[in-house]
Amino acid sequence: MRLSDDVQFAAFATTLLLAAACAAPAPARILVAADTVVINGPAPVRLAVAAVNARGDTLSARWLTFRASNDGVITLEKRGVVRCHRQGDASVLVSQRGRFRRLSVHCRPIYIFGLPYPTPLVLGQQPVPLQIEAFDSSHQRITELAGIVEGLDPDVVTYSGGLLHPVGFGSTNYTIDFSGVTYTYGIAVIRRLVQEPLALVAGEIRTWRLPTGRSEISLVADSMLPTASRPVLQTYRANCAQKRRRAGEQHWYCLSTGEGRLIVSNANPVGSRRIVRGELQLFELPR
Repeated sequence: MRLSDDVQFAAFATTLLLAAACAAPAPARILVAADTVVINGPAPVRLAVAAVNARGDTLSARWLTFRASNDGVITLEKRGVVRCHRQGDASVLVSQRGRFRRLSVHCRPIYIFGLPYPTPLVLGQQPVPLQIEAFDSSHQRITELAGIVEGLDPDVVTYSGGLLHPVGFGSTNYTIDFSGVTYTYGIAVIRRLVQEPLALVAGEIRTWRLPTGRSEISLVADSMLPTASRPVLQTYRANCAQKRRRAGEQHWYCLSTGEGRLIVSNANPVGSRRIVRGELQLFELPR
């Protein structure tokens, strides 16, 4: 039986439509989140890559082709997923229907972390950069780091754009995941109760109430000269320990039940013309 010309044409057109549907669509652009991807650990990392058409619609990732440089630094575990094997730089070529995009992959495996600097945040201060020290197997500091911050108490600290934002008084822990290498840090947000320049005449005494619980006191004299007269720091009904003294500074950590008092005085005899100056700061610390 012979098919009519119309039936044959319809069958041919259907075949063309099916072939077109199965062919990879032509992208207008291949977009990447960043041209350089930093990986600090052994876990596989999915590359943030997408192809879009002329209208800006995202095309299916199944049409993208990935090819890694063959130098042993990285391997492609599966489509768009990279794993680092040793320190070094590599590249991945992403393509689809004549469009290409090359990504640089910097493998910087972390061998050990440096000791954290437990510098507290002060409630109300501007956001501060997240500070991390990490070293490779040669004990060289790693300057390229890429991790995910997890576990912060959002009522105390939030994290965005590489910055820590103090939100409320308290303390919290957070973990940073560097592609399978993790480290947990503790951070505190303290509250400034007093920040005041002082100018005390001879014999003058001033007092402030210490908060219940833990506090930190810093009194820095204007003059660093050994022979200069300086304000004297004392406390009443509080257990205090002095931090290592620096020139012209008195720095104490105290524990008070609520009856404690902070006392600053000019120890020069009344009638002396010696005025002592400095700056006092008092912070309340989380329990």
